[in-house]
Amino acid sequence: MTHSDDSSDFEHARYVYVERSSKAWYLLPIFLSIIGGLVSFAVLRRRDPSLARNTLVLGIIIFVLLIALIAVGSYLGSNVSESDLESDIGVFDSKVDNSSTRGSDETATALVSDSNLSAEQIKNSAVTVPYDLLIEHNSIYEGDIIHYTGHVYGVVKNKDGTSYGLKVEAYDQNDDFTNDRMIWSNYTPKTNEEKNLIDLLDKQPIISFADSSNAVNVWGTLSGLRTFDIVIESYDVPETDILILEMLATGNTLEGGITPADTLHIISYDEIPDYVDDAIVQEALHQALDAWATANPTVEFRMVDDKVDSDVNINWTKWLSGNRLGLHATRDISMDGGSEKMHSIVIRLGSEDCNSDYQQYSKDFLTYVIAHELGHYLGLRHISLNDHLMFSGDPLARADDIFTYNTHGYAIPTINGATYEFAAIANLLADASAINEELNMLVDRHEELKRQNDLVGLDDNKRRFNMLTEQRAELDRQITCIEQKTTLDDIFG
Repeated sequence: MTHSDDSSDFEHARYVYVERSSKAWYLLPIFLSIIGGLVSFAVLRRRDPSLARNTLVLGIIIFVLLIALIAVGSYLGSNVSESDLESDIGVFDSKVDNSSTRGSDETATALVSDSNLSAEQIKNSAVTVPYDLLIEHNSIYEGDIIHYTGHVYGVVKNKDGTSYGLKVEAYDQNDDFTNDRMIWSNYTPKTNEEKNLIDLLDKQPIISFADSSNAVNVWGTLSGLRTFDIVIESYDVPETDILILEMLATGNTLEGGITPADTLHIISYDEIPDYVDDAIVQEALHQALDAWATANPTVEFRMVDDKVDSDVNINWTKWLSGNRLGLHATRDISMDGGSEKMHSIVIRLGSEDCNSDYQQYSKDFLTYVIAHELGHYLGLRHISLNDHLMFSGDPLARADDIFTYNTHGYAIPTINGATYEFAAIANLLADASAINEELNMLVDRHEELKRQNDLVGLDDNKRRFNMLTEQRAELDRQITCIEQKTTLDDIFG
């Protein structure tokens, strides 16, 4: 048997399975703005033109937003400059005592200053006054406890050397984030924990008004107006002495330090359909329950077989209307002359791929969906923060939720979305990886057989190589067909 020397089709190649380009490329424009967009575009423009274009566009958008934020910041800073504040208050000092260990967001929540009233009494007696009325009729409200929310865009040490003035841009339902409604809020930390809160507020970057990591809830006594001399004019702002200061962090405020009481929740679920892998669904369910229980040690979940004895029953379905991934519902049932609420959760288990074949969701993806719907059962509504478990693309989840979101005392678990939406992807990628290993071995074997002048072995090696290449191409097609097409934005049941 003769053998052609023309084996250049694979003799110098090294085969590595080329997956769809990682979403991690989006991090370049996110962190490096337009520069990151240009770098990712240059690298990806031949390999993945669509992703290359998207990263470039994202880099341009972030660059424009940064320019806009700088312009807004310059405008706000021109109204109340640090030098103007120093002349009235004393030396600006952002170097707060760092000798103690910084507390967590949870320990920095709901700190109460000296007061004869309890935290509950303070909150019950507080009034929420529109900002314009605080300016126009401040004498009427002087001495009253007022409640306001907003974000801290500056921390200044007062002349007394022990208290701090927080520049809080107050939130108003009818305003956009450029409202520039400052309330000067005096706060005297007494403990290391309280100093840590000031330190945290001083150092946290302001992302934007709607989701600022410096968002706070304040209850304080109105002391009147404070006047600042700005160039040739005066600037009057309301001044309060803080009684309670809560840091809202990312919307997960514990609402005044409330912790859920010891609570037992009885869970039941319907038989898992035979068109999906039973083990994947059960693991996802237990992971979701464990996530909530771990984040909230006083809460316990117990599984029972009979839905009649349960607080909430979970049902599995192949489809849900409106492209929903899950749905929580309640109904009233008659109980000995009275009524009781019965909760039910419906979880969609998969969706179709490009060939209209039904594909089961992965364990991690189902864990997220189940945990989200359990949040609804516990009383939580949607929120517009992307990294929040209760996030939804539903237009009713408003951007200002961070200031009004009620966790009912629950700590919200953090559950990462699935690396792969469908369970089959992981298996297909494992098969593709095994094929790649053998292809690379065949490349090495080709070189060895060529040195031995083993023509029969070279032909056998090439036939095996071609067969595996075809198998890999088929795997590529399958993976592309069932790759992620549903997003967590679809959760709004």
